[in-house]
Amino acid sequence: MTFKNRGSFEGPARAAWHEDWDEDQIGMHVYGAGLGWDKGGPAVYQSQWWLRAHWGRAFEFLHLEPESVGQGIAVMRKRPGHFEPEDLEALEPGEPREIAGLRYSLRHARRESA
Repeated sequence: MTFKNRGSFEGPARAAWHEDWDEDQIGMHVYGAGLGWDKGGPAVYQSQWWLRAHWGRAFEFLHLEPESVGQGIAVMRKRPGHFEPEDLEALEPGEPREIAGLRYSLRHARRESA
């Protein structure tokens, strides 16, 4: 799969109020959550640590290339078991970047709604 991160975040389409990419401040973040597809739709960005912490619960990472042609690339194998969305969404215990990522997303959601 491919995922958006620093390579696709820091480009000419970036809004002026976006902060610089900081791997320790961004976990999984949605820009333009309410943006219609006729205007490009929402964009989801994920840091490498967040992918490993959350998706790593259901998938074994065989290869993770954080930036390639503007997006990251992950090759994964499903782990045995059944996983619900809630399993992947739950905060990673003891991971301080979780709170920093939530604060970042809240700050930007407020700016977008303004």
